Amino acid sequence: MLRIFTTCFLFSVQPLLSNVGLSTPLQAKEGENVSDGSLDTDEPGSTEVKKAPLEVIEVIGTRVGPYENSTFSTNKFEMNLLDVPQSVSIITGEIIKEHNLMKLNEIAPFAAGVSEFSSYNDFSIRGFRSKEDRRVNGLRNFNNFWSQDSIGHVERVEVIKGPASATFGDASPGGVINIVTKKPLEVKMQEVIFSAGSDGDKLFSADVTGPWVDDGNLLYRLNGTVADLRSFRNKYFEKNLTLAPSMTWFPTDATSVNLDFVNINNRSVLDRGQPNIKGASRLDYVPINIMVTQPGDYFNTSSNTLTLNISQELTADWSLASSLVDSRYEEDLFEHRYTDHVSESVIELAALRRKGRAGIQASSTWVTGVVDSGTIEHKILFGFDRASRITTNKIDRANSIATFDVLNPTYVERDISLYEFESWENGGKLLTRGVYAQNHMTRGDLQLLLGTRLENFTSQPDDEDSRKTSDLVSRLGIVYELSSTASLYASFIEGFEPPDTEINIPEYGGPFEALESVLAEIGTKAELLDSRLFMTASVYEIIKRNIVVWANDPNNPDLYYQRGEERSRGIEWEANGKLSSRFRLLLNFSHNDARVTKDENKDKEGDRKIGAPLNAAATWLKYNSKNGLGFGLGFHYVDQRKTFDDDLNIPEYLIYNASLFYKTDSIDVNLSGKNLTNKIHWTGGYNYGRMFPGRPLTFELSARWKI
Repeated sequence: MLRIFTTCFLFSVQPLLSNVGLSTPLQAKEGENVSDGSLDTDEPGSTEVKKAPLEVIEVIGTRVGPYENSTFSTNKFEMNLLDVPQSVSIITGEIIKEHNLMKLNEIAPFAAGVSEFSSYNDFSIRGFRSKEDRRVNGLRNFNNFWSQDSIGHVERVEVIKGPASATFGDASPGGVINIVTKKPLEVKMQEVIFSAGSDGDKLFSADVTGPWVDDGNLLYRLNGTVADLRSFRNKYFEKNLTLAPSMTWFPTDATSVNLDFVNINNRSVLDRGQPNIKGASRLDYVPINIMVTQPGDYFNTSSNTLTLNISQELTADWSLASSLVDSRYEEDLFEHRYTDHVSESVIELAALRRKGRAGIQASSTWVTGVVDSGTIEHKILFGFDRASRITTNKIDRANSIATFDVLNPTYVERDISLYEFESWENGGKLLTRGVYAQNHMTRGDLQLLLGTRLENFTSQPDDEDSRKTSDLVSRLGIVYELSSTASLYASFIEGFEPPDTEINIPEYGGPFEALESVLAEIGTKAELLDSRLFMTASVYEIIKRNIVVWANDPNNPDLYYQRGEERSRGIEWEANGKLSSRFRLLLNFSHNDARVTKDENKDKEGDRKIGAPLNAAATWLKYNSKNGLGFGLGFHYVDQRKTFDDDLNIPEYLIYNASLFYKTDSIDVNLSGKNLTNKIHWTGGYNYGRMFPGRPLTFELSARWKI
């Protein structure tokens, strides 16, 4: 199959080498409305960009519309979602503001097929766990698994469904989460935000943007957030400071440069989840506020990410683009944590101290062009990228230092000088290099997308020999345009992932083979109600092979093994936009049957995948009155899920949310209530010792002033 796709791609571009010169296909048509990048509008969100033949890099912020109708991420140049042969969920800036979302995990209800796997930076997408697949502005970035990303500096979040290896390199089969940071606007805007919650949360944020010079060739944006977050969980707190300046420069009409910097500092504790009674038929015997964190525990992190994007128009139809990212991360952790049950309600505690560092340097360079070979229009892309990731952890662990009764919890200062620590280090290096090519062909109402990628990996765990592997993957997509506002699509996409460097050693059960996946999907997309509402419906099957699975062995808690195959089949439907000038709607539903199909333990074959709900749904209906008053109502449902303990399932839950608000051109005040029925529920869980309860009834008040 790989050879067939690669041959088809090479055949498709061969006659183009002598053909150039086609009018720019993605520039605004005469009379077409172009965003000013600043105001709420009934038109679909789009990006105003400078004169370029094929927009390949997002350098200016988007306006806030009822939905986002284009993306740069799936094909590495701007495409209307109707023309993308793949399902993409976009959580817009309006949704982030409207629901006062502070952390990345809070986007889960707003994307079909996405749910939380745990309270960490840990999702289930289409039945497959996603804990590493994060991109920032389309580039690889270091993902801190143990804490959620702050999103006060984020323009929107894109969930690109299915394996995206042909575009991004190594990628999970369920999907990739791409975080798009706020870019400068071409008009002046100053905004101040304050919010407070019934848990004791307090947040202050400021956002300033506009032209630096009168000619508009130099733009700036400065976004900063200070947050003091509390929780219903005992002993939990988080103090966060985020600074995110960004600048965009147009030295000529054919050149654009964007520079982003994000600095995030957190002071907190690590919430390892709620411990429960071993073998209990119900999880609510133990209050949901119980956690094993002890006085003196801490979890402090800092990260700095610098991103440079450059786009150069070469001719009327060809462009060159390059992106570079340098991301550095540090953590300092000391915690008391669950190890095992010693009786039904009493657990054994260990102490863990970890100092970690990580860095990733990634670059991507690509050429895009538009060629007319007669009856077919070709959008061509060639590129290469490179990423280097280094991680280092120094770990001290003391076992059996105390016990903790979940029915009679105690929190006391402990003399850690009496602990007998065992020390070791782990980490490693991962170097990836890839070359890729793509041809997006259009003939009348029919579009064909062919793509291929060759990726080379060099993995070197600490104190181990390096291991090299390579993979060739392909992508085939077909779109049939039913009308200017509706399309049908079909996709076949291959994916791969190298094993996690840190566990790809004998002590953890390795070395392991590379993970492989394949997606087959058909669907339809439509802009409805005079393009106020965007709808996507899809049917898919994903197969993943060589899965590295935690063995959950009480005698060796660090042991993993490699499973033969897992399969996910499902349907998704989502709609987002406006029903009228007064009503806004967000609605999604997913049915996902994710199962183990091949395992060395035959008893597990046919089991549902851990953390994957069979059904999930969410809706949000918002009404705006003429005088600025309004309200919103919605719900979020997640079906029952399996955990790592065979006899423990996470119960299904249905929670209701509502909001009241008042909005003018300069003021936006919102009072929201979340989990109105105070439903006890769990958003994720591993086993009886580590369940992750969701928020009880919570009220939040936020106010925004535009200056």
